[in-house]
Amino acid sequence: MKKINGKKPKKALPNYELDGEDAEMLAALENGEIGFERVKSYKTIAKASKEAARNYFKKNARVSFRISQTDLDNVKRMAASEGLPYQTFLTGIIHKLTTGQLRPTP
Repeated sequence: MKKINGKKPKKALPNYELDGEDAEMLAALENGEIGFERVKSYKTIAKASKEAARNYFKKNARVSFRISQTDLDNVKRMAASEGLPYQTFLTGIIHKLTTGQLRPTP
């Protein structure tokens, strides 16, 4: 990147299309209908939020099950195409299934 006035220019943010509630919230913020309010205990809230996120994503349970070698080979191939270890790939599928982001086909 070429420096301007001795400084590197900031990278432009990607231009995302917003829809639904996100578009409404952005419009309300830009129109001054809503705003931000200062939080008195930011550090306390930030610490609690980080801890909650850490606990939510903590993997503290083990599962063991048997599947066919063909299915395992297919899972490993699919995971490799996504650039993920197959265990991480399976964990992601299970998470999506249990949170309603993935629906089983009948």
